[in-house]
Amino acid sequence: MADQRAFAKVKESQRMSDEGKMDQEEADGVKKRCRVVGFALQAEMNHFHERRAVDFKEMMQAYLKQQILFYQRIGKQLESTLNMYDNI
Repeated sequence: MADQRAFAKVKESQRMSDEGKMDQEEADGVKKRCRVVGFALQAEMNHFHERRAVDFKEMMQAYLKQQILFYQRIGKQLESTLNMYDNI
């Protein structure tokens, strides 16, 4: 959305420059600032996606470790119950 508005702003400033309502230097400045904003937005999105992948991996590892511990405890309880039958 913001990228579309920035693109529209660049087009508008270029049109104004072509019509003589704005200096070409000023229009080039608008274009440069919009590019900077676009690159910053892309960097933020890349960082978000990288963090999301790392966070998901860490969450799944923690979940699976806890699942392993849970089922190991169940296994030990079942072994204990089985050994109780030896005493009958």
